[in-house]
Amino acid sequence: MSYADASRIANYLTTGYFNDAGYPAASFDVQTGDALRVYTDFTTGADRGIVRLALDAWSAVSGLRFAMNGTANNHDLHLTDSDVGAYSYGYRSNDHTLLWSVANVGRDWLNAYGSETVSYYTQTWIHEIGHALGLGHAGNYNGSAGWGDQNFALDSWQMSVMSYFAPFENPNVSASYGYVLTPMPADILAIHRLYGTPKVEKRGDVYGFDGTATDIYQEFSDLLDNRSDLQPVLLTIHDTGGIDMLNMSRDPHDQRIDLQPGSFSDVLGWHGTLGIAYGTLIENARGGSGDDVILGNRAANRLAGSGGADTLHGGNDSDNLDGGSGNDRLYGQLGADLLIGDNGADFLDGGPNSDILRGGSGNDRMLAGTGNDRLRGQSGNDLLWGHADDDIIWGDHGDDSLSGGGGNDRLRGGRGTDIMSGSAGADVFVFRSQDIRRGDVDLIRDFTRSQDLLDLRNLGLDDFRRGRGSLEEGVLRAVERNDKLHLFADLDGDGVSDLHIVLADDRPLSDGDLLF
Repeated sequence: MSYADASRIANYLTTGYFNDAGYPAASFDVQTGDALRVYTDFTTGADRGIVRLALDAWSAVSGLRFAMNGTANNHDLHLTDSDVGAYSYGYRSNDHTLLWSVANVGRDWLNAYGSETVSYYTQTWIHEIGHALGLGHAGNYNGSAGWGDQNFALDSWQMSVMSYFAPFENPNVSASYGYVLTPMPADILAIHRLYGTPKVEKRGDVYGFDGTATDIYQEFSDLLDNRSDLQPVLLTIHDTGGIDMLNMSRDPHDQRIDLQPGSFSDVLGWHGTLGIAYGTLIENARGGSGDDVILGNRAANRLAGSGGADTLHGGNDSDNLDGGSGNDRLYGQLGADLLIGDNGADFLDGGPNSDILRGGSGNDRMLAGTGNDRLRGQSGNDLLWGHADDDIIWGDHGDDSLSGGGGNDRLRGGRGTDIMSGSAGADVFVFRSQDIRRGDVDLIRDFTRSQDLLDLRNLGLDDFRRGRGSLEEGVLRAVERNDKLHLFADLDGDGVSDLHIVLADDRPLSDGDLLF
């Protein structure tokens, strides 16, 4: 869904509908942060909690406050169930300012649709209060409509609570059938055009499981905690600041979480029901036990896959991606990113800029991309590829394969039988005492004399000898064998080789090729 699509519907909600209907648009002479006085005269059959929830839904996205201290003779909004049906109307001044509005949702609707939090009764109150605040319908219809009466290709509840079309009635929309719990993306744009954008509040909220966001979003979190019979819910997150998280960690379904403003996510086994408002940045997201896809945005994101075989895409800033358990695929994309495979056989692609990649346990594949990157395989038999620029690559535990790519790289196989290739550039092959295990044989495929270096400074060696002979503690001995150059060293003085390095050709080394 593009911003242009939502913006056109928002314009229609604020002005176009009224132009087509033949009377002027009007709104209250207030702005975000101001209060409107609400007067209610419900019968005993009305669900006052649902009406309060509907007001909270509009307050959460508009910044308007609703003071429940209005009287019959002094109010801005009059909410009632005294008549049958659902409708609203307003009284205007000559300058097209709303003086007061009336919204009615009759007891017949309560009896027909029930008073559950997620219900058509709740959605109708949100819809009628939208009218009372100055919004029209999302198309040129009133009372009833069929597909063909629409003005816009994406006209449905997914775009606007002021629409007459459920998602399944619109052939251009792919979303689960469910009722609306908040104003949707076009509604939020429209209400901001009438009353302004709410002020920035750097609170830092959690949406979803264990939610800390207030009002209507807390209702959603409460629904998740008691979700055994939860029906699909259409809602849009609107947030004005802080470092926020969408937490779907207890969802067992395969999710697709998209943090881009204007996007919709597939969560809880539903499709296209959870929206992010334009202008809203949710920085962090956590998936559940299914095979999730999580897409970041232009902020510095922290994305966690948790269980399952997940695919995580960072975005345009410096992101932190953690695959969790399962065989995951992590893509840092732009920015200086941190990618952690964690458990499982993972694929990590840092993308441009200088990234840090850590494979975790499992047999991982890691690709640095451009930039001065740092790769660490950790446990498992890993494949680690550098790229252009100067990379630091460490296999760590396991039988690893390391390739530096272009640039002046530092390669360290770690513990295990490793294969290393510096490729282009002046590369350094690093060996540390804690990495040495008797019986391991490390192969260097392309050691370029007088350019590359063997860094043995941590091993306690102080001499280099060529040709066969007895092993002596502290001495590195080079032996030509089968067109390869084998390097041996006894590190503990027992006469047995602890270090065994093989260079893929038998050309001799000079002292200048070694760092002791």
